[in-house]
Amino acid sequence: MLNSALTEILIITGVIFAALIFIGIIIARLYTRSSKEVSFVRTGFGGEKVILNGGAIVLPVLHEIIPVNMNTLRLEVKRAADQALITRDRMRVDVMAEFYVRVKPIAESIATAAQTLGRKTMSPPELKDLVEGKHTTLKTWNKLIKLLFNNIFYKNYFKSIFLH
Repeated sequence: MLNSALTEILIITGVIFAALIFIGIIIARLYTRSSKEVSFVRTGFGGEKVILNGGAIVLPVLHEIIPVNMNTLRLEVKRAADQALITRDRMRVDVMAEFYVRVKPIAESIATAAQTLGRKTMSPPELKDLVEGKHTTLKTWNKLIKLLFNNIFYKNYFKSIFLH
């Protein structure tokens, strides 16, 4: 009698222990952590949630995550040869510009980057293509040149060549 009661308690304890381990494994698989280099935005069931430090449970059917690269990325944009800029004096000018971009480590900026750039923040070549695509018009490049040469020693010289 005592032996069967002890066996029954051990069986119930073993089943509860196995169930807890099973639940722990499932939660560990569903829990996604962010790091200092990569944060993410979880969307779907429960609305948008920005994860900067820490993590969140991501249910595959109900949630989607968009990773956002928090590192500073260097983007080099060139306009040379047939894509060179034409100055007011009708001369071709090869231009190379470097952009250093990063996302501010605040929830609003991370959400905006996830919405506008999506997963492109994780791939610098895709981000470069996006920047080059947005800066193809001559008017935009003239604005960029104004920005770049605004504080240079030869300011007046460049102004006379490039800008009207």
